[in-house]
Amino acid sequence: MTRANGEQSAYRARPRYAYLLSLGVQFSKAAVLCGCVLVSTTLVVQQARAGNEETYFLDSDAALAAGAVAASSVGAGSVWYNPAGLAGADRSHINLSLSVASMQVRDYRDAIRVTRADGSVARQSLDGTRIALLSPAVSYVLKLPDVTLGAGLFTTRDDVLKVSAASSYADDAGRTSLVQTTLDTAVTRYHLGGGVGFTLPRKLHFGASLFGVYEGVETHANIALSLEDPTQTPSFSSAATASWRDQSWRVGMQGAAGLRYEPLERWSLGLVVRTPLVLVHESVEASTLMQTARNREPGENGAAAPTISSAYDAHPRRAARFGMAAPARFAVGVAYRTPRGFASIEADYAHALRSLDVANGARANWLVDRKTVFNVRAGMMMRVSRVLELGGGLYTDRAPERRAQSLGDTKVDYYGGTLGLRISKFLATAQQGASAGLVFQTTLALRYAAGTGSAGGLRYGLNEPDNPTSSEARARVLFHELHVYLGSGVAY
Repeated sequence: MTRANGEQSAYRARPRYAYLLSLGVQFSKAAVLCGCVLVSTTLVVQQARAGNEETYFLDSDAALAAGAVAASSVGAGSVWYNPAGLAGADRSHINLSLSVASMQVRDYRDAIRVTRADGSVARQSLDGTRIALLSPAVSYVLKLPDVTLGAGLFTTRDDVLKVSAASSYADDAGRTSLVQTTLDTAVTRYHLGGGVGFTLPRKLHFGASLFGVYEGVETHANIALSLEDPTQTPSFSSAATASWRDQSWRVGMQGAAGLRYEPLERWSLGLVVRTPLVLVHESVEASTLMQTARNREPGENGAAAPTISSAYDAHPRRAARFGMAAPARFAVGVAYRTPRGFASIEADYAHALRSLDVANGARANWLVDRKTVFNVRAGMMMRVSRVLELGGGLYTDRAPERRAQSLGDTKVDYYGGTLGLRISKFLATAQQGASAGLVFQTTLALRYAAGTGSAGGLRYGLNEPDNPTSSEARARVLFHELHVYLGSGVAY
């Protein structure tokens, strides 16, 4: 989603906008529209980096119990969800998790609106449906006599947004217009790190983890416009295209600390504090290509030569070396355990955060602009036989964005559930007994979520061919997501 709830990058946008607008003024009125549209589209990149926090579940327990594992998980995913759970592991194990297939149905209804020469309005929807494969996570737990160590590589974001729309019109007077808009954004984020967990007196477990974070973003936007009006004297035709490509990467750090307390025999309480995502370095490279052509038919003063203009700009930029790219998060949960499974519920809180991007010593745009977000998750797992466990749960994944502004930008709250099973195979010799030896586990889970909210779009005004305009538009949306999770692990 893009899911596109998340962080935004430090883009020094104001000087760039001024440059694009100057190009439009220099070329033609059709180019002015392209320049305005491109300015609006560049805003998408900042927003496209934002995304809901729970894009994927990164561990078998989380995939079965809808992520409600802060007070219950003792698996390899504890290094991510609550490092205090590492202390509860009874043996070493390794886990490989894959979102084998994901379908994201994202219909941006009426995202493009074009006011045509006769005053009528054409509405177009953008289709952002995506089918993705293989978003992996690998985690490992090493059980030692007095402490438990964990490590993992997690794909916490892997999202691609591809949307396009085209609108053409011709009236009885021969006036024609064509508008084409495309946007292609890819965001990938990895967390690599490790953690430690150990047991304190009075049935208290403590753990901490630290991750290095890498994120790469690539965005390509194209806008094309052509206008022809034979009713004017002299008649004219004009066409303009604008293409913008951005490639960026950033490196940061994020940590977590967790507690788990067992006040009663079957009850446990969990608390997780995830530190802000600290941006250590970010590099941005962007390029812009604008081309225009304009021609007027011969009038009373004779023929006018066609005007063709082109401009290309490539400019690497480097953002601030240090900053807070995402707020701290706090999760608290409670779980009830039985010999056959557990049931748990938890709440998650992230505070509001605003930090400014500064360009050339002057305030430019918001680097991060997030509101306060609450989420809840509830799940359970039950062992129905020695080798089979079933699990399911419900969760919310609400958006931190304050508003949906530009084309491709979304502010969507997701509500969903999970359902799955885990099969275990025990390999032990007669001397080892049933509680020792190797245990192979395979987890298969389905996750569905429906998202409601708003999405940004564009409004074109072509009712005055010699003075085209563009502005932002918003529309209500309903998204659907279906993920197939496959996890495989071995304990020894």
